[in-house]
Amino acid sequence: MTQSIQWTESTYRLIVEAVPDGVLIVDHHGRIVFANAPAEDLFAYGAGELVGEYVDTLVPEAQRTSHAESRERFQGAPRRRGMHTTLNLQGRRRDGTTVPVDVSLSPFRVGGGNFTIAAVRDISTLRHVEEALRQAEERDRLRGEIEAANERAQQARIEAERANEAKSRFLANMSHELRTPLNVILGFSDLLAEHLGAEDGTQQRYVTNIREAGEHLLALVNDLLDLARAEADRIDLRIETTQLADLLQPVIEGGAVAAEQARVNFLTSHASATIVSLDIGRVRQILYNLVDNGVKFTPSPGEVALTVRNEERDLIVEVRDTGIGIPSGEQWKIFSAFERLETQRAGTGLGLALTKRLVDLHGGEITFESEEGVGTTFRVRLRHVVHGRLDGKRLLVVEDERGSAELVVALAGQIGLDCQIVSSAEKALAAIERDPPRAIVLDLQLPGGRGEHVLNMVKGQPRLSGIPVLVISIEDDNGVARDMGADDHLTKPISPRRLRTWLKQVATETGSGRAGGVRRGR
Repeated sequence: MTQSIQWTESTYRLIVEAVPDGVLIVDHHGRIVFANAPAEDLFAYGAGELVGEYVDTLVPEAQRTSHAESRERFQGAPRRRGMHTTLNLQGRRRDGTTVPVDVSLSPFRVGGGNFTIAAVRDISTLRHVEEALRQAEERDRLRGEIEAANERAQQARIEAERANEAKSRFLANMSHELRTPLNVILGFSDLLAEHLGAEDGTQQRYVTNIREAGEHLLALVNDLLDLARAEADRIDLRIETTQLADLLQPVIEGGAVAAEQARVNFLTSHASATIVSLDIGRVRQILYNLVDNGVKFTPSPGEVALTVRNEERDLIVEVRDTGIGIPSGEQWKIFSAFERLETQRAGTGLGLALTKRLVDLHGGEITFESEEGVGTTFRVRLRHVVHGRLDGKRLLVVEDERGSAELVVALAGQIGLDCQIVSSAEKALAAIERDPPRAIVLDLQLPGGRGEHVLNMVKGQPRLSGIPVLVISIEDDNGVARDMGADDHLTKPISPRRLRTWLKQVATETGSGRAGGVRRGR
């Protein structure tokens, strides 16, 4: 009988040791009285080292107090508890690291004492699988949201395109329907003014009122159309190269007239020989609007100052006035359409809104500082439009067709530019390195290499990048040459008028009036 009992205990011990889960037997004081090998491996203890330890030792320190309280409650009302009944249990290994576990509890009584069998299972792999599933579900959810957002965005784009098409049709119709009667009103008001004698003072005043109202309405129509085109991305910039002085001349003249009528001082400051590449008409429109705005809101005998300078390749425009200033509570809406600081003053409230959009189209930025009763300063930065000063002594013509080259030379000679002709990309590169020219007329199709190589070399070197380059080709490049850095592009057959205009722009005062000579590159 004794042999049978010893065999049974040995068998039970073998069975418990063979269980893959960790098995702990804990007395009613919370002390471990038995631990199988899987439990010792799970908690990183050596053989027999867990026996005598308190089970709270196997719980992370932050949870030991709550674990001891839970153990006391369990001892007061012991009952079997299976696994998966408690979430996020953590076990503490001997080295202080933690491991996610699941635990089942089975109370029993033997020899007058209360004990608990705790089966402890390492669920690290399960947690990894659960996390992977959660992430997969999250990816599926996000993918679904992205697809739904893409569908909404696509629908919004379609609706926006339809709206823009409708706006374009409306603008075309409105332009015709409004400009036609305005043209008649302005034209006949001029005729009436011509036929009225000096003695007809009252009638003259009436006709003047009609014309001024018509001009005001025409300005409003033009601003509305430009603003609508800008908002619909319907304005295409025409980038041209010009001297800064030529760009500013009509603005300065117009500003001087407006300032004289308003009895305010108008000051200007700018570099004389700076070369810029931009949309001349649109940039003048920006300057007109800012100067007109300054004059309009500056009481006599105030001051409006236009300053234009460059910071490396950026063009900086400042328009400063000593006017009424902008109240701090109104500054947030200064670039909004139809906003006016004073309704008593003439204007549509579109000028600054349109100016902001034209600056944005150039990739620039516009800011302002203002203090009520002191004045306002607007600053515009147009990036990468300055080419510096023209200090070279000749025009380099890179053209392998004799007739085309001689046309350029003839036109250049009329405005006093010396020319050097080379017929290949290799000769052009050598001539540029030997003596940088004032400007370059470049054919893209050259023997021994495309003209793009020449353009890349010129625009890729800081000391040469300011040289204006006019690209000529037999194909319409859809803006590719300008994207590569060219200042302008002409398609063969060349327009003599446009070529002459460009050559005049690159001619400096020191070169004007001299006969144009020709040097053949060797």
